[in-house]
Amino acid sequence: MTVPTFTLSDNTTIPAIGYGTGTKWYGGPSDQVSAGVATAIEAGFIHLDGAEMYKNEAGLGAGAKLSDPNERKKFYITTKVADGAVDIPKALDESLRKLGTSYVDLYLLHSPFLPEGVTIESAWEQLVAAQAAGKVRSIGVSNFRVEDLEKLAKASAVKPVVNQIEFSPYLQNQTPGIFKYAKAHNITLEAYSPLGPLAAQAKAAAGTELPLTPVLKRLADKYNRTPGQILLRWTYQNGVLPITTSEKLDRLKQALDIFSFELEQAEVDEISDVGATHTFRQYWTNKFFSDNERL
Repeated sequence: MTVPTFTLSDNTTIPAIGYGTGTKWYGGPSDQVSAGVATAIEAGFIHLDGAEMYKNEAGLGAGAKLSDPNERKKFYITTKVADGAVDIPKALDESLRKLGTSYVDLYLLHSPFLPEGVTIESAWEQLVAAQAAGKVRSIGVSNFRVEDLEKLAKASAVKPVVNQIEFSPYLQNQTPGIFKYAKAHNITLEAYSPLGPLAAQAKAAAGTELPLTPVLKRLADKYNRTPGQILLRWTYQNGVLPITTSEKLDRLKQALDIFSFELEQAEVDEISDVGATHTFRQYWTNKFFSDNERL
């Protein structure tokens, strides 16, 4: 199946689902990461999402054979500059070296929590310069709040095309108002941890059924899909690009199969409504504390 695309505000296109090399592959041995990426490619993924912080860019590059120009052009590659980076041009060059490519399709500031003396405005201008130099095609951010995006809007004529955030029915706004702000300003949201409700249920006390669990089961039975596919489809139908991962070929194929069916709008709304009654945040818990907020 051909993966659909989103059109970003800079008029480039991005595959509508991505394979992530964080979480499962964070800091993993290069050969294991490479094998995982190769499995994702076998399943049909062409959008591969990495980061300096994941400490496995070399494995991503090897798995996709990015040093081969004929292979490189088949893929959409994202990486992110670590929030501790002071010299972003140097960090980008090192990421490109590890990936084995002369450019990435999308380069993100991993978070707004930068070293002392580095502002998000100055960091952003370094990404703008990297784009002008041809080392990155598109630029964006990750884990940014409304107030952070407002700072960039005031400081630069170039706006981020993407904000990658933790997003699921149990965390519909990683930070207050971020979903509506992104939509209003034509910033595409990407979702990491889109399967949060499954992780939440797995961590729940024995005998405890969380609010969405029966809803997901009912819809999975109706569409002959898995609860994970229902969650990924809900993400996509909300105009958000899911980033997912697995080492299992069958699950990766299932993730790509979400474009072969469609939830009714009432079902999308039901997932949102029920999801909003519970909060589950997996990352940045030392920075973000707000409860779930309905889309």
